[in-house]
Amino acid sequence: MGNFRDAKVFMSTLHNFELEVTNLAERMTFSFGDANTIQQQLVKLQQQQKELIQIKADIQPNLAALEIAIAKIDTARVAKAAAGVALMLIGGNSDNDDFFSSIFAEITTEIGNELLDQAIHDENSLRQYYQVLKAFAQRVEIIYEQCEQLQNIAQICLKEPQILEYLEDSTTFLTTQDLTDQFNQIINNLKLTFTFSKPQLLPLQLESIKLAIQQLNKLQIQLQEFYQSFDNSPAFTINSTVLKALLCLFGNAVDSVELDRRGQLVFTIGREQHTIIDIYNYCQKLSERIQRIFPLTTQFRQLTEQCINHPAIIKSLQSPKSAVSLSELESQVKELIDNTPPKLSFGDRELMQRQANTFKQFQTHLREIQNQLDAATKLFANQEAFPLNASSIIALLDLFGSSFTGVGIEKDAILVIYHNQETIKFESFCKSCIQLKENIKQPIIQSVYLGKIAEQCLNHAQLIQLLSEAKSVQTLADFKKQLKEFAKRANPTLAIDNPRQIRQQTKEIIAVGEHLQQIQQNLVTIIKAADKQTGISLTPSTLTTLISLFGGITAIEFNRQGQLVLYLADKSEKLTNILKFCSKVKPQIEAIMQKSVQIKDVAENCLKDPSLRRKLEKKHYQRKLQLKAAIAASIMVLLSPVAGIGWMRYQQEQLRSQVQGMVSQIPDVNQMPDLITLKDSQTKLKEAISRLDTIPNFIGSAYQQAQVDTANLKNRLPKIEQRIQIEETALASLAATQQPAMEAALLVQNPPHSLVVWQKAQGKWQEAINLLESIPEGTFVSTQAKTKLLAYRSNYDVISKRLSTEEKINSNWETANKLGSDALQISQQSTQPLATWKQAQVDLQEAIKLLETTPKNTPFFAQAQEKLPIYQTAYTSISQKLTIEEKAEVSLGEGEKLAKEVLQIIEAPPYNVEVLKIAQDKLREANQLLQNVSSESHASIKAKELTKLYGEYLQKIQYRIGSIELCHRLEMSECSEEKTPLTLARSE
Repeated sequence: MGNFRDAKVFMSTLHNFELEVTNLAERMTFSFGDANTIQQQLVKLQQQQKELIQIKADIQPNLAALEIAIAKIDTARVAKAAAGVALMLIGGNSDNDDFFSSIFAEITTEIGNELLDQAIHDENSLRQYYQVLKAFAQRVEIIYEQCEQLQNIAQICLKEPQILEYLEDSTTFLTTQDLTDQFNQIINNLKLTFTFSKPQLLPLQLESIKLAIQQLNKLQIQLQEFYQSFDNSPAFTINSTVLKALLCLFGNAVDSVELDRRGQLVFTIGREQHTIIDIYNYCQKLSERIQRIFPLTTQFRQLTEQCINHPAIIKSLQSPKSAVSLSELESQVKELIDNTPPKLSFGDRELMQRQANTFKQFQTHLREIQNQLDAATKLFANQEAFPLNASSIIALLDLFGSSFTGVGIEKDAILVIYHNQETIKFESFCKSCIQLKENIKQPIIQSVYLGKIAEQCLNHAQLIQLLSEAKSVQTLADFKKQLKEFAKRANPTLAIDNPRQIRQQTKEIIAVGEHLQQIQQNLVTIIKAADKQTGISLTPSTLTTLISLFGGITAIEFNRQGQLVLYLADKSEKLTNILKFCSKVKPQIEAIMQKSVQIKDVAENCLKDPSLRRKLEKKHYQRKLQLKAAIAASIMVLLSPVAGIGWMRYQQEQLRSQVQGMVSQIPDVNQMPDLITLKDSQTKLKEAISRLDTIPNFIGSAYQQAQVDTANLKNRLPKIEQRIQIEETALASLAATQQPAMEAALLVQNPPHSLVVWQKAQGKWQEAINLLESIPEGTFVSTQAKTKLLAYRSNYDVISKRLSTEEKINSNWETANKLGSDALQISQQSTQPLATWKQAQVDLQEAIKLLETTPKNTPFFAQAQEKLPIYQTAYTSISQKLTIEEKAEVSLGEGEKLAKEVLQIIEAPPYNVEVLKIAQDKLREANQLLQNVSSESHASIKAKELTKLYGEYLQKIQYRIGSIELCHRLEMSECSEEKTPLTLARSE
């Protein structure tokens, strides 16, 4: 490369080398073609490799020379540097003041610096040349290795006949985009479209689906073979397996291969260039997409087979219903609910019958829609892996008619439904259907309730008559006014001095008392009915009682909050408010009746005992005098301050006396019979305290005594308020149990149900039980709570047992589904290892056993019956394949055993012709056994490899026999062929 000290010569020479290498690198590519084309390219690559070898040979001596020169310079540098430093020291240490000494010091310093700089400069230049040349040598080495890789690809093509077949086959030409399009087209064929009036076209769709599944399976195998071929190939290098898989996948589209600047193999496929890593990633991702879709395809094919053979589906397709979209169905349901309000108007028999019929028709229509929605979404609600079966399809056709045109699988493994000329995700479609089903639930419950009341009324002649009679209906406000009038009539001021008038008043008191007694009995009936149901139970008896109380009921209705409302005249009242009202007025009536009885007794005694009447007259006269005295005292208050204070004190004492009389009627908090008494006592105490607080604090007043009274009353109030809070909480808990208990009962009606439904029902009963258990012992409703608790716990136990059974059934179903689905997928494969067939047979046997034991009263029974024949057919198929595989394994094992015996013979020289011929016979027998291996078995792959290998054994042994026989014919004293070990390749 010339003199290293001449930079221009060095760089010029290096530039020429670089041009030569760059030219070689640019021409270094390999194009796929026939055997002659590949052979010509191989020769060309070998020539290029020779040129690279020559360049490497030219570079190496120069690199070595540079290394030696640098080493020498290192040694010289040390000496030069030492001399330079010494001279600098000499110059630097001279302290002679004369002129010559000064000049000498300057000269020595300058010489020392130059020598030191020269040493450093020489070394830096050579090291720079060395680094440049070394980098160039590395580049040449990389291009050399790339040339070797391309030669390796060419040699693989020439050695493998199958690769040449792929290259000469012009029928397969696929780019990555073509593969993606092919995948999309296959997925597009995974579609079940309903051609109405032409159900005979369904079998053609089944064939199309089967073909699509086969194509998908074939594509998956090709993709897996390609990216799995790198398992034993380090760092994405190309071997025969990789190249076969690549050409099998893309065919004649693989045009050429070259290496980019990073040393990565770049294949030209069609007009696109891809690195081998990019191709690997593409194939892996596409394979993963297929892997996600594939489990759905088997069940989709089974669904299509069910549709073809299902009479109800064929009938629906032959005579399709009118097209109805989901939004239209929602509008129809809303209109139906709006046109049938949850209201029952009372009247004559004809009106009641008409309404009962309306409710029945309403229920029938809504229940039909609800049942169809339930059938359509049942598998989805149960979270099945494949949420469609024949029952779902029938329900969807019944619901939506010709607007439901089919189902399919999208490329992202998403199940879709073709509805109303739209493609909708089945998941979102089902959620909308389930929401519609929930919207229907409450109107059905309400119409059933009202319809039941209407039927009960129709079967109760007396009630119909009461309802149809024209009576003045009074509201709660009217009832309150009437009650005040009764209180006034039941508590008159007796005319003590007039016996005749007393008799008249007594008759009035008795009449009012009888009326109040009837009202009281009605109130008790309603309150008792409420106690049983934590809300009024509207039975004929209860309705009769309500009519007696309020004169008539015009209608009952559920409001928007789902609460039951009664119409009294034109005024609507919540049923719960009526209950509260009845509970509130009951003690008031009791008080009125008690007072009236006292007055009646006084009146009757006066009539019987004239002396008593005279005493009362006298007492009455004294009261009149007291009244006059009070009036006179009032006048004196205005005239005398002292008298005013006395009079005021008198009034305050009277007030205290009244308060004490009122408070004395309040029983002990632990002796109070009900919540109404508690609240009434609370009201009285507060009123008493309020009245005592009106006594002012001034000289001569009863303020101090009133404060003592107030303190005593305030001490009693907290206990009552605490008890009221406990009782109200207990009552609220009791009332709150009604909702979960009712929901739990409704949930489990009309079984079978999914596991989720039973779990919800169990949770509802547990919720109700928790509320009842929270009610303290000794409260007014604790006895009632205990009774309910026993009933609810019994219901909970029944549901829990059923849930346990359902969980086991559900677990068995999931196990059967998983085992059967996996085994079914395996059964569709042409070949599998023996262990795989055995496991698939065991799994299918277990799945069939579990399906056969599925009870009839479960939601899985119908699906189990659909899957049983499919699994049984697959079991038969797998059993046949297993038999074939077992026979193949036996033949393969016997063949390998004979081959091992041959290897034992070969491993023990010296040989003779007889022994080698025995080895040949064993190999021929082994090959015969291998030929008996069925081509449909997985073992056939290994059998073919061994047949080829054993053929090579036979050739080598035959060649050795010929050599030994030649020695014998030539009568050679020593035959090396008898002693030289024969080398045979071993199979894995």
